Amino acid sequence: KRGNCGDGDAFQDGRFKAKDLLRLGDLYHNLNLYELSLLNYQRAIERKEKLSIGRYVRAASILMNRGSYNECFVYLDKIEESFGVDLNDQDQKDVLLLKAEVLRATGRITEAKALLKSLVKKHPLEGKALLILGQLAWAESDHIQAGLHFERAEKIKDFEVPSLIEHGRMHVSMRNYEKAIDLLDRAQEIEPQPRVSRYLESIRN
Repeated sequence: KRGNCGDGDAFQDGRFKAKDLLRLGDLYHNLNLYELSLLNYQRAIERKEKLSIGRYVRAASILMNRGSYNECFVYLDKIEESFGVDLNDQDQKDVLLLKAEVLRATGRITEAKALLKSLVKKHPLEGKALLILGQLAWAESDHIQAGLHFERAEKIKDFEVPSLIEHGRMHVSMRNYEKAIDLLDRAQEIEPQPRVSRYLESIRN
């Protein structure tokens, strides 16, 4: 044993490497000890060791996926502060997408849209940003703009299926059932999914 790890004092002596602190952050987060989780994630960044920046972004994703939105936003700021000049295009996109998702999840829709639009302007083939913009436009009943975003995302291989499904769901909400069936059938031809099959059946009925 290393004594009482709860207050994090045992990690102040520098014996723990960044990768160890990241693992501890994951462990604390799985135990719902979010303050300790964030503390160790932040200390990992402060080590400034030459780990893949993607590993730190993954830590932010864990916070996001578990609903720790404020903690995630703080951590993303810390990543940019510590590694801003070293972030490659992909890392930068991942950080900005996570920020947009946090803004969306916390109701800051205008800020999320602005961030996503700036991202798409710089990276026109960023499928996830286009997909989220489509969802946000749909939520605001701007079906024309939503459709344009979904159609752009459908042209990007990794986002073709989820975009076709969301586009189809939007047309169901508008009672455009024939169009919805066409879009969902296309999604099924590419990647058959039982839940989409059941959804199609219910629409046809």
